[in-house]
Amino acid sequence: MASPSHYDVLGLVGEGNKASTEEIKRAYKSAALRCHPDKNGGDVAAFVAVNRAFETLSDPASRRAYDAALTSRLRQVVVSDEIDLEDMDVEEAGPPVTRTRYSYPCRCGDRYEVDGEDLHEDFDFVDVPCASCSLFTRVRYGPADE
Repeated sequence: MASPSHYDVLGLVGEGNKASTEEIKRAYKSAALRCHPDKNGGDVAAFVAVNRAFETLSDPASRRAYDAALTSRLRQVVVSDEIDLEDMDVEEAGPPVTRTRYSYPCRCGDRYEVDGEDLHEDFDFVDVPCASCSLFTRVRYGPADE
């Protein structure tokens, strides 16, 4: 089962990235009060998740990056293979902006490619298309499943 999105954690299920800043603040306050560790029945892990969700969604730039990554993850694709990020070839793109780019050979002869900027810290994988054919591979880069 997929882990809940930041919107789910705050109780904004169904509203998703259409929620206003004010709705996010209200949802955060409600969720934080509900699971605060100092309250009877509070849950530290849930409280940390609520704070992380609010931290990301309350900052416009972080929210845009998170929404883009979330949209990419929700895209329905058939994944033909799974690889770990450390198995991919690394190349550093130079000035004017230094960027890390990862690539891996596809069975069609071309390559799967992903920018380091596409590896969002709140997720543990990204589905990457081949540059030439219709295949996708899942690149795992987050913590290993427990």
